[in-house]
Amino acid sequence: MLHGENHDVTLVRNHILNYWRTHINKSMKEKIKKIFKIIVIGIFSMLIVGGIGGLVYYLKFLKSLEYTVYEFPMDVSNQNEFRCESITEYGVMPQPKFGKGGEEKIKASIGKKGEDKTKVAIGIEENKLRFITSVSVEMGISEPAYWTIVRNDQDKLTAIDVEKTPTGEVYHTFVLDKKTGFATWTKNVSTDLLFSLPYVIVVYFICR
Repeated sequence: MLHGENHDVTLVRNHILNYWRTHINKSMKEKIKKIFKIIVIGIFSMLIVGGIGGLVYYLKFLKSLEYTVYEFPMDVSNQNEFRCESITEYGVMPQPKFGKGGEEKIKASIGKKGEDKTKVAIGIEENKLRFITSVSVEMGISEPAYWTIVRNDQDKLTAIDVEKTPTGEVYHTFVLDKKTGFATWTKNVSTDLLFSLPYVIVVYFICR
């Protein structure tokens, strides 16, 4: 009798296994395939949507930077005196220690094209570049700064200067492309009264 019962149990078990293999297992495989397809489609959809969104954002960013600098090159290679006006300014500097906790934070300002333009008058005097800003003149400072010229030919005018201050040093560089009138002035401050961290300001000019 026991042998017969064992035989019946074996038959039931085999029947269950066969049913699992032919029905349930097949059904699970189909479900897994469907889930996998959904996951793959979802991933591709996210990539496409993300790619389109990223492209739209990038195009908007580029459009926000589009503005006319000048319509044609202005050759200033035969000049020794220049009047320069800023096109835009970039700055990366720490915030002062006025916040809660007293820690300094880095803050960037990009593409400041405000109504207040930086204006400078520069002139070549032998191996020195005479440099004075309109702000200095408005403050009653008539004495210009003199920077060392490191390059002066038909293509480029480049000058550098290290300005000593009571709190540290300020490193200036000025580069003018004489074929177009396009110039840059970088002002790298090691430290000052408000900021213990270094910071830099970049000004882009058109010079005539």
